[in-house]
Amino acid sequence: IEIQNIGKMSLKVADPLIIAYASRGLTHLPGRADNPIDLVPVDCVANACVAAAAHPAPERTRVISVTSSARNPLTLGELAGHTRAYFRRHPLVGRDGREIRIGELRFTSRARALAWSRGREQLLGVGARAAAMPPARRAQTALRRNSRLAGRVRRMVEIYAPYTELSC
Repeated sequence: IEIQNIGKMSLKVADPLIIAYASRGLTHLPGRADNPIDLVPVDCVANACVAAAAHPAPERTRVISVTSSARNPLTLGELAGHTRAYFRRHPLVGRDGREIRIGELRFTSRARALAWSRGREQLLGVGARAAAMPPARRAQTALRRNSRLAGRVRRMVEIYAPYTELSC
């Protein structure tokens, strides 16, 4: 699944979070809804790199930061709202052929989001093991698939938490 255009920007780094939310895999995100987030189109980043390369720094180490929050502020809560509105108009379709309806994204602490996602992953894993016994074998494939999805969501929470919790 690729989101070509939300507003006037093409998203790539945020795609995993957006798709996880749109598919109901992600329901809790560490951070605060009022934290600013930078979504910078890759062509702007590339242009900044080319411009910086044309004017090398006299020092050996150089740090370049390309941001948008000062000029075009956006918060995590606003991004979640835009994402929710988009996927309510254009829902993803599940494996069963039915539209996936998404709810509100809840912002919480990293510890709570990790605890929730670990619990979900463990519960689905136990269900998959229990389904190995007849007559529940049909459910085993779906439970294993959902357990793997829960593990990926837990890993996203671990990876993205430092960015979504940071408020500068």
